[in-house]
Amino acid sequence: MASPTSTAVKICGITDITQAISIAKMGADAIGVIGVPSSPRFISSNQKKGYFLWSRKN
Repeated sequence: MASPTSTAVKICGITDITQAISIAKMGADAIGVIGVPSSPRFISSNQKKGYFLWSRKN
C-alpha cells in the first residue's frame, strides 16, 4: 500500500479479469468490483473469487 506521503490509486468497477490483470501490472494499489446485482458492472461471487485468487498468486 502507499506510504504516508504518496497517493494510493484504486480502480473500481472492474468487469473482466483481463482488466484486473492490466491494472495490477500498471501498479494500482487496489481494484474494486461491484457486487450489486442491479448494477451494469455487477460481477458474480465466482468471478470475484477468480480475480482475487489471481491477484494473490501474482
